[in-house]
Amino acid sequence: MGDTKPNAGAALRARLAAKTMAERYGTPDQIAESFWALVDVVNDEDSCWLWKAHEDGTVRRYAWFRHQSAHRVAYWIATGVDPGKSFVLHHCDVGRCVRPSHLHLGDNSMNMQERTARGRHVRKGHAVPKPKSSRPGRKLTPQQVDDIRAEYSTRTIGQRELAKKYGVSAGHISVIVNFLAHRN
Repeated sequence: MGDTKPNAGAALRARLAAKTMAERYGTPDQIAESFWALVDVVNDEDSCWLWKAHEDGTVRRYAWFRHQSAHRVAYWIATGVDPGKSFVLHHCDVGRCVRPSHLHLGDNSMNMQERTARGRHVRKGHAVPKPKSSRPGRKLTPQQVDDIRAEYSTRTIGQRELAKKYGVSAGHISVIVNFLAHRN
C-alpha cells in the first residue's frame, strides 16, 4: 500500500510515556519562566502562592503538564528533584498552593497521618457531609422536618397546608411524613 502519514499525536504520547519529568518536559530551568507566570506570587513570608491557571481549585493542570499537578511541577522546578512516585504534600493544606516552602515530599502513610492530624479525614470512604441545612437545594432544616412530622401526626393539618406553610410541594411533604426521605 501507499505511504502512511505519521500520527500527529505519536510524539506527544511518546513524551508523556516517559518516566521522569525531565524526559517529559526538559529541565526545570527550561520551563520555569512560563510556569511561574501562571502563579500569583505574594511577597511575604507566609502567604500561599496560588496556581491561577484554573481558579476553581479542582483542576490544577498546566497545559504542558497534563499528567502532573501544578504543586508537583513547582516542587520539581524549585528543588530540581523529580518527585517520581512520592507524594508532594502541603504544609498549608491549600490545594492550589505552589509555594516551594509550603511543599514537602512524603508517602501515602504521611499523607494519611497529616490528614487525620489536621481533621481532614473521611470515614468509610465518604466525604464529610455539610450540615444538612447548608446543602445545595435543601429547603428544609432537620428541625423543620421534625416539626412537619409532629404537626402532621396530630391530623389537624393536611399535607397541602403544610406544603404552603413551608414553601415546598405537597409531594415533598408526603415523602417526609411517610419517612421516605429525611431520615434522622
